[in-house]
Amino acid sequence: MIGCRELLKDEEYRTMRVCADTIINNAVIYTGDASRPYAEAVAIRGGRILALGGNDDMESCRSRDTEVWDMGGRFVLPGLVDAHMHPAKSAVNRVYAANLSDTNGKETYLARIRAFAASHRDLPVIEAHGFYRADFGKAGPRREWLDDIDGTRPILVTSVDGHSMWVNTAALTMAGITKDTPDPENGVIQRDEQGVPTGLLQESAMALMDPLKTRYTKEQYKEAILELQQYLHSRGITYVFDAMVPTDNPGYYMAYQELAESGELSLRIRGAWHIYPGMAGGPDENIEKAMELSMGFSSPYFQINAFKFFADQVVEEETAYLSEPYSHRDDGWRGIREWPVETLKHLFQKIDAAGYQLHVHAIGDGAVHDALDAIEYAQRQNGERDARHALAHIQCVGESDRDRMARLNVAAVAAPYWMAVDDYFWQFNVPYLG
Repeated sequence: MIGCRELLKDEEYRTMRVCADTIINNAVIYTGDASRPYAEAVAIRGGRILALGGNDDMESCRSRDTEVWDMGGRFVLPGLVDAHMHPAKSAVNRVYAANLSDTNGKETYLARIRAFAASHRDLPVIEAHGFYRADFGKAGPRREWLDDIDGTRPILVTSVDGHSMWVNTAALTMAGITKDTPDPENGVIQRDEQGVPTGLLQESAMALMDPLKTRYTKEQYKEAILELQQYLHSRGITYVFDAMVPTDNPGYYMAYQELAESGELSLRIRGAWHIYPGMAGGPDENIEKAMELSMGFSSPYFQINAFKFFADQVVEEETAYLSEPYSHRDDGWRGIREWPVETLKHLFQKIDAAGYQLHVHAIGDGAVHDALDAIEYAQRQNGERDARHALAHIQCVGESDRDRMARLNVAAVAAPYWMAVDDYFWQFNVPYLG
């Protein structure tokens, strides 16, 4: 047993009016300590563990003000941490748009979108989120199917991975997208044999719909975050990393801050500012602005201490950046390289020198290599520290780069769901990667 006297100075122990705020006893507590994986009771003060051991061991930490929880033999474990998600963005999508992520199939998607549109006739734009690209193959879904639901209001449906958008004809018309509209840099407007847009926008082409998308207010973000918080707590999740905080949306990040200040935020949030090519003001200016904003977020429940970069995109859209060409193509296509490596080196050095963490989306082995080149450069220039820089998703990693990740102490933030042997695996990964 490790008790209060061992963890507190003797003087503090003698003069302390309350030793433990809370004692949890009569439980099976998982400690995370391999030498002593389980305990029967735990004492807590000020959010920190004072003692672990048996029920009787906690008496030295108890006073008349201590709250005691009798667990009746139930299992207790530390709160779960999700190291990569998009909580505020997911929250408003869950509350204010049609949710498709718990279902699949063309007809089911259309039925759910139709029901949402019918029950929200006051909305100028219909939004839905969560369709699976594997349900439609390479060509993707068609605009005409959405036209049958509503031919006057724009309908915007984002895929479950967030890398493509299915839209109707009204949306294409309002956004000014025609047969003659060129593909934007790092994006694709899917077209039929005559070159007419089919209704699928991939990667940066989705940004063409930004003027039509719903602009959520700070209050809407707050309402949705609180609803998501309740759901996550019900699953044992107490800590999350928001992997893409926008620098140009104060309503987004101030919703977190105000909830933390008011004491309503019990979900601990850490975040990463999203830096991307072509952002207004340029990456350097936005990094400096973001660092200044971060200084104002000091609550234990909300801080932004990292920066998020995309080194590439995803396999299913043929936009993950590979070291060799995609297997199913004969044009030498290797995917999208989001940043020149020299630019990444400059930006990573700047961020690392300021003491922030780097969180890099890297799926193709070519993107992993680029990201590690830039992280290694930053370490050489700034010196090594316990930075916890991370690569997210990492579906394809070369053997030498796997070893380099270990040498550079770069964390692997894996997404196990993306590695499941499902329709994505058979329809995209196998034919595209070999």
